[in-house]
Amino acid sequence: MQSEQPKQRWLGFHRAAVEIYGQNPTIEKETFAKLLTEKFGLGNWRNHYYAKDFQAKFSYSKTAGFSNCVVSLESIKNADHLPLLVCLLRPTGVTTYLANSTFIKRVSYGSKKLTTSKIIGTILGHDIMKKIGGIKNSPENFERLFEMHVGFSWEENLERIVAKTNPNKPQAV
Repeated sequence: MQSEQPKQRWLGFHRAAVEIYGQNPTIEKETFAKLLTEKFGLGNWRNHYYAKDFQAKFSYSKTAGFSNCVVSLESIKNADHLPLLVCLLRPTGVTTYLANSTFIKRVSYGSKKLTTSKIIGTILGHDIMKKIGGIKNSPENFERLFEMHVGFSWEENLERIVAKTNPNKPQAV
C-alpha cells in the first residue's frame, strides 16, 4: 500500500529530508540538497531551488545556532507567491522553516540602504521567525502558516521588514 501523498507536494518536503538524513546522518549539504532536488524535480538557479509549486534553500550549521546567510530579500520578492522552505541540516538532524516575507523579522546583512523602493540585503537564519502569532514555524503548521501568508501583500510585509531593519530611517527614498 502506497503512503498517502500530501495534497501539496511541498508539505512532504520536510518528511523526505528527515528520511534522507536518517539514512545517512553524516551526509554533506551538497549531497543532501542533490537528493532532495532530484526527488522533487527542483531546478537550481544560484543555489535557489525551485519548482512550479514551491521553492527551497539549503543551509548547514555545525551548532544549534543559525546565523548563516540564507536568501536575499530580492529572491523572496521574486517568488513570494510560492512557499519558500529553508531546510537546515545539522549533525543532530534536520529543521525546516517557512521563510516567505510574512515570516521574516528583518534583513541583517547588507541592509543599510534598504527602503520600500530599494530592495537590498540578505536574510540570515535568525531573521526567520520561529513563531508567528503563537503558531510554531514548523512542518505540521506549514499549510496554516502559508494560508496566513497569502493574506498579506508583498508591500505590507516589506513595509514591516524595512521598519524593523532600519527603525530610525525614512521608509522611502
